[in-house]
Amino acid sequence: MLAIFTRITGILSGPATESNPDPPIIPAAVGRLNIILEAADGSGPGVVLMDQERPVEEMQSYLNDAGFDGIVKACLPPLQRETRAEQIQRWLDWQPTQTFRNLLVLDQGAPPMGHFRTFFVSVDGNEGLLDRHVARAFNQLVARPRYR
Repeated sequence: MLAIFTRITGILSGPATESNPDPPIIPAAVGRLNIILEAADGSGPGVVLMDQERPVEEMQSYLNDAGFDGIVKACLPPLQRETRAEQIQRWLDWQPTQTFRNLLVLDQGAPPMGHFRTFFVSVDGNEGLLDRHVARAFNQLVARPRYR
């Protein structure tokens, strides 16, 4: 199974600003995420939304309205004291009955990713998910070692 960890703000929407803290979803970015999910054909891919405190069902509906074809597996709250890598590892540890054969992390900048750095694709939060990020994601999924 493939798990894609991403966030909405800056990846699937524009950047948050003081005047617009909740920018609208960019349908083209959601379409690109769908392309990545399709590449995982048959492996039960799912998306884990980072920095998201809304319920999974609400986010599933929100993304579906924007053309999302996948499944929202979980919503992780904003980081407090742990790193992004620690948060991802903690979530994976909570899934003892699921085997994730591959991971992909779509996030902004270059956060400390620890042992997840080989699964990381950096997205410019001012641009959102673009075709070049999809190409990098494909490269990560094909050329990088499997998670488990």
